[in-house]
Amino acid sequence: MKTQSVAIIGGGVVGLAIAHTYAQAGHEVFLFEKSLHFGDGQSGRSSGVAHPGIYYPTGSLKAILCVRGRQLQEEFCLSHGVPFIKPGKLIVARTHDEVPALEFYRERGTANGVRGLRIITREELKEYEPNIEGVAALHSPQTAIVDAGAFVQKLAELSERAGAHLFRGREIVAIEKRDSQFVLSILNHDNTKDKCSVDRVFNAAGLYADEIARMVNPESLYRIIPVRGEYCRYASAKKSELRIHHAIYGLPQEIEYEGRKVFSSGMHLLPTIGSDTILVGPTARVVEKKDDYEGNRFGKDYFLAYAQSFKPTLREEDLEFEYAGIRAELLGHNDFMIEEDPRNPGFRNLLGIRSPGLTAALAIAEYI
Repeated sequence: MKTQSVAIIGGGVVGLAIAHTYAQAGHEVFLFEKSLHFGDGQSGRSSGVAHPGIYYPTGSLKAILCVRGRQLQEEFCLSHGVPFIKPGKLIVARTHDEVPALEFYRERGTANGVRGLRIITREELKEYEPNIEGVAALHSPQTAIVDAGAFVQKLAELSERAGAHLFRGREIVAIEKRDSQFVLSILNHDNTKDKCSVDRVFNAAGLYADEIARMVNPESLYRIIPVRGEYCRYASAKKSELRIHHAIYGLPQEIEYEGRKVFSSGMHLLPTIGSDTILVGPTARVVEKKDDYEGNRFGKDYFLAYAQSFKPTLREEDLEFEYAGIRAELLGHNDFMIEEDPRNPGFRNLLGIRSPGLTAALAIAEYI
C-alpha cells in the first residue's frame, strides 16, 4: 500500500475517527482543530445517544452507517473502558392518532437492520415506565448512551498512539492545490501562521464544512444551516415520580427553513451516565450565527409544556437550564454527504454530518 500524507480538518468525533483509522493503516496523518479542545462543537454538545437507526430512509447513508456505527461504537467502548449504557428507548404515542406512525418507524427500523423493535400497549408501557403517560410506544432495546466526551478523548489518545499528529488551536484559513498536493494555510491560536502540504484532505469541519469546501472550490453550492438545540435538566432523586429508566421520545418533528423541511428526532427525556440527572430537550431552532449558543434561549415553560405531556407531575421549579448545542443541517439534503470535490481529486467533503454522526463516526471512517 502506498503511504500517503493526510490532513483532516476538524477535531470532532468524526475527524478523530478518520485520524485513528488512517494512522492505524500506516499513513502520515495531520489533524487540525481550530478550538483549543477536541469535540468542542457538535460532538461535545450532543446528548450522547447511540442511535440504533430507526428514523432514516432505508438505503440512505445515515441508515447504513448508523446501524454499523452503533455496533462498532459499543465494541469500541467496551474494549477501551468508555462509559456506555443501554437503557433502551421508548417512542411514545401520546394520542391514538400517533399510533400509526409507530408502526411506520417499526417497519423502517426493521428494514434498516435494527433488532428487537416492538410496539407495546399502554399497559406494557406502564410496566416499563410507571411515571410516563401515553397510549402506546415503540420499544427499542438497542438504544444506548455513550459518554461523548470520553469517547472523543479516547479516539484522540489512540490516534496519537498510532502516530497521528493532532493539533488544537489551528484554524485553516486557505487551501491551495499545487500539482498533486494540497497546501493548507494555518492560523495558530497565538496568531502565528504555518503551512502544511499533503496528498489528501478530509473536510470534517462540521458546522464550517461548507466554508472549508469553498476554500478549495469557490463554486461549491453547499450551505450549512445552524440549528440550535437547548436542554434543561432535573434531578430524579428529588421525587420518586420523576424517575425514568429508558430514553423517552415523542415522534420525530420537522421544522421549516426557507421553504425546506429539516428533520428532527424531537425533544426527549434522557437518563445520564452515572447520575440521577434527566435531560429534557433538545429544542430545534434555526439561528443566524454558527456560534450563537445563548442568544434568546427558550424559557423553562417551553420545556415544561413538552415534558408534562409525558410526565404530568413535573413542575417548573424542578427544572434547571443546561447546555445548548448547534447541529450542522445541510440545506436541501437530509442524508450525509460524503463525496470527493469534483474539481479536486483527493479532497473529500463530509457535509451535513449531524445526528446520528456521533453514533456513525467509526462506520464513517470505515466507509471512507
